[in-house]
Amino acid sequence: MEPRQRVGPYRVIASSDWDADHARYYRAVGLKAPYHAVVLAVPPAALAKDTAFRVRFRSEAENSRRLTGPAVPPVVDVAPDGPGHPWVATGYVPALPLPQALAATGGPLPEPTVRALGAALAEALASAHANGLVHAGISPATVLLAADGPRLLGYGAARAATSDRQPTGRAAVSVPPEQRTGGWPQPPGDVFALGTVLAYAATGHPQPAPEALPESLRRAIAAAYAPDPGLRPRAADLAAELAPPPAPGWLPSSVTAAIDRQEAVVRAAEAEAEAEAAVAEPPTAAPDSAAPATGRRTLLVGASAAVAGLALGGVAAFAASGDEDRARPRPRRTRFPGVAPKPLWRAELPARVGDRAKGSSPLIWQDRIVVHAAGRGVVGIDLRTGERLWTLDDHPVRGDMYDLGGGLVLIPGDTFKAVSARTGAVEWSAADYAPGRAYAFEAPLALSGDTFWFTASRTGRAAKDSRAAQDWGRVVAYDTKAREQRWALPFGTPGKGKALLQREFLLLSDADGGYTAVDRRRGRKLWTQKYRGVPDGKEPPVYTGTPEDLLVVTLAGDLRAFRMRGGEQAWTFGSKTGLFGRALRHGAHLYVTDSFARTYALDAADGGLKWKRDNGLSVTASLPYPVTSISGSGRTVLASTVVSVDAYAADDGTLLWRFTAVGAGEEKGFTGTVVGCGAGVALVRNERVLYALPVD
Repeated sequence: MEPRQRVGPYRVIASSDWDADHARYYRAVGLKAPYHAVVLAVPPAALAKDTAFRVRFRSEAENSRRLTGPAVPPVVDVAPDGPGHPWVATGYVPALPLPQALAATGGPLPEPTVRALGAALAEALASAHANGLVHAGISPATVLLAADGPRLLGYGAARAATSDRQPTGRAAVSVPPEQRTGGWPQPPGDVFALGTVLAYAATGHPQPAPEALPESLRRAIAAAYAPDPGLRPRAADLAAELAPPPAPGWLPSSVTAAIDRQEAVVRAAEAEAEAEAAVAEPPTAAPDSAAPATGRRTLLVGASAAVAGLALGGVAAFAASGDEDRARPRPRRTRFPGVAPKPLWRAELPARVGDRAKGSSPLIWQDRIVVHAAGRGVVGIDLRTGERLWTLDDHPVRGDMYDLGGGLVLIPGDTFKAVSARTGAVEWSAADYAPGRAYAFEAPLALSGDTFWFTASRTGRAAKDSRAAQDWGRVVAYDTKAREQRWALPFGTPGKGKALLQREFLLLSDADGGYTAVDRRRGRKLWTQKYRGVPDGKEPPVYTGTPEDLLVVTLAGDLRAFRMRGGEQAWTFGSKTGLFGRALRHGAHLYVTDSFARTYALDAADGGLKWKRDNGLSVTASLPYPVTSISGSGRTVLASTVVSVDAYAADDGTLLWRFTAVGAGEEKGFTGTVVGCGAGVALVRNERVLYALPVD
């Protein structure tokens, strides 16, 4: 990048390229009014054209806004989502990267400086781990020394670029043994990397023997980079052992002088840019993958602009049980709160999910096989391994699938079929309601025992006859064992949404905003009810309480509970600013998430608030439709938004972990949605990418 070039709204005043032993980034100091310097990170065009990289780059940059503390330079700006070149801006601080600091001193740093450096960085890591983050990329190039203390840069660009590549050089020394063999990044790995950085600072060598370390630091540093992750201290414990943190004058004078010289160059460039602000300067194109030329104001800020591999949840998550070789002894097992578990597996569906199938949740059969819609087909996936077992082509799914028993699953499509859960073989289909018949299968409603309820609609000429309007649609009860119809009830135009299956009746919504109770055994109408304030065509999101008790309807910023028969309003719960997603009942409670990523637990009987949790991220605009899920055991509430998937303890709302799955980047900027839960497993989908997360 050339000086005077523009990156987003910023004018470049000094630039360099940076390798950091990983992947090349273009680095620059940039200005925009009121002309305070920021450090810009811009990936080369080859990376920027990759959709998955762009999504990960932006996701990790935005998520790092959660980081606070003196050792973390703040992210101040991120390129807007769109076709333009991605970039991120962090606050500029006069600082030297650790290798340059050692060069300035002509050898290792003094013992008090190393001790203060380690205490500050370990404290920063402890805070990150508690907030669900793992750094996954600490190396000497990512550690900066400033006059008021060190900085650990880490919005995740290096991780975004190189998560599937092997690091080289000094960075490779800092990669923990368990991660070199393919293990998932975990907090003990961060401690290992910090230990190698401190060893380098104390000796000037990237991988010294323990006996080469200063005696006063030997025990703490050697323990930090112990080969066995179970023997390493926690970051908070390491910070306490290395204390005190930096104080004024903590750096050698030679390092301070080098920092002063760097700051003088930047401040002079700031002043010059401000003086020239009135001069019109046409923007130039973003840099390509060729090395940028440098001008007379080129500043070597590559390392002061360096990035670390800090990542959120699913990008650099860890499993509490670890990824160590199971044959090795495990002296300690530690669960680190806040960090997402490692996915059991990640699988790509054979096709995009497709608009018709997005409302179709996968069926987890017998906690063994995931039956999932994909494009115009269906796949069977082993729940524990992610291996695809079978594919059923040319059968687009329309609505929910059901376990029929006897090893069969019912899959609704143009008609509905009974399919072997183990092999995908079609055992039988409902020919009476296939396309071309007088009535064609429309949508599933419910299944209980051998009875399947669904809606069907007239086809052909009769469908166009206005005199047949009242007989246009029907509700059908079908015996799946005998494979014959039990009854059919003309129902005009059934409304959208599932039937609420009660002990004695089905509660159905219609296109006029009414709700009709239909005797589930005989197929006759029992009563019809309208609920005050519920608009026509609004589907009932959830019901709760004992059978025939409450209907809970989501109405924008309100949840309203009505007596099913009688229509009296039982209670209302409102959100002052956000819009609610679909509420979900489990036991005596309702769980719901609003459009500002706040999750609530309510008493289902009276609407009383049990707990409320904000996910802690800065959400300044309303998010798309949030989804709330419950784990198989009912102990974990999972809130899915475009920001993240957050797991809360169902009893008190404690944040357990946060997961971000950018997947293949097909749904730009989207982190994934929980689409199903089985025994100990939650399924997260981002378009055609499916993750299985261990829960509970």
